[in-house]
Amino acid sequence: MLIIHGEDTKSSYNRLNLLLDTKKGQGGTVASHQGSELSLALLKQQLSPQNIFGDRPLIVIHSLLSGLKSKQKDLLKKALLENQSHEIILYEQKEIPPGTLKQFSSSKIENFKISSTLFKFLDSLSPESPNLHRSLSLLIKEGSEPEFIFAMLTRQIRLLIKAKTSPNTIKLPPFIKKNLSNQAGKFSLSHLLKLHHLLYKIDKQIKLGQTTLETELLLTGFISAINTPS
Repeated sequence: MLIIHGEDTKSSYNRLNLLLDTKKGQGGTVASHQGSELSLALLKQQLSPQNIFGDRPLIVIHSLLSGLKSKQKDLLKKALLENQSHEIILYEQKEIPPGTLKQFSSSKIENFKISSTLFKFLDSLSPESPNLHRSLSLLIKEGSEPEFIFAMLTRQIRLLIKAKTSPNTIKLPPFIKKNLSNQAGKFSLSHLLKLHHLLYKIDKQIKLGQTTLETELLLTGFISAINTPS
């Protein structure tokens, strides 16, 4: 059994698709399920040989270890723990705590973490930062997708607005909340709201095909807006 998880969902999803394409290219079959909808009876059926040659499908279960807990999920996990040597992939669109993964000690685990360089870039956002354009170029050269950088920038600006207006609603560790508060103090609220609106406009332009500019160039323009508060 393989568990794929982590905050870098683009990379983890690419990894999952590669494994699925490889399986199908070898003439195998794939059975994909949502953890909240899969029944124990169906799982047991798919864990059993499907023909006289003992073939089984590659079983992919999404979001079994995250989301709302349930008795059904507990029964599914128990069945999986008894079959960790089978061809099974648990795919999670977030990082799963070590305590949860500990029970799957016989399984292979792949954690797709967000680049530390990207976190440093997000933490450095400030009207007074002189090297934001250079940092952006470095991120892209290192292989970070502009679309993923855009998504993380949007998340960071929203967190900074929350840190400025309603810090108690931020569900993150205390040291991260403190860092966000310090970073938000370098912006005026009007500047942050303007940046958020600009991100909304960029997102709309991309989705509606209203711009011929590459995402990287749009990001460069956004960085300029951080450095030029009004």
